[in-house]
Amino acid sequence: MDNYDTENEEERREEIGKALEWLRKELLDMRALDEVLARKLITLKYEIRQIKLQKSCDEHQDMLDDVREEYETQQTRHRIPGVTDACMPHLTINSTPLGQVGVTRMNLSARRFSCC
Repeated sequence: MDNYDTENEEERREEIGKALEWLRKELLDMRALDEVLARKLITLKYEIRQIKLQKSCDEHQDMLDDVREEYETQQTRHRIPGVTDACMPHLTINSTPLGQVGVTRMNLSARRFSCC
C-alpha cells in the first residue's frame, strides 16, 4: 500500500503543480491586460483634459473677440457725428459677457487673458 500512496501523492503533486502553473499563466495574462487598460484610461484622461482645455480657450477667445468688437464699435460710433450712447444703448460695454463681470475698456489692458 505504500507504493500506492506514493503514486497517489505523486499524481496529486503533479496536478497541483499544473494547477499552479495555470494560475501563474492566468495572473500574467491578467496583469498584461491590466496594463493595457491602464494605458487606455490614461490616454482617455489626457484627451478629456485636452478637450476641456480647448473648450475653455475657445470660450475665452470668444469673450475677448466680443470685447474687441465692442471696443471697435464704440470707437467707430464716437467718430460718427451725431451718434451718442443714447442712440445705441444696446451697444454698451455691459452688454458683453466680459462687461457683465466688470471688464471694461479701462481695465482690459490691466487684465491678462490666456488660453493655456
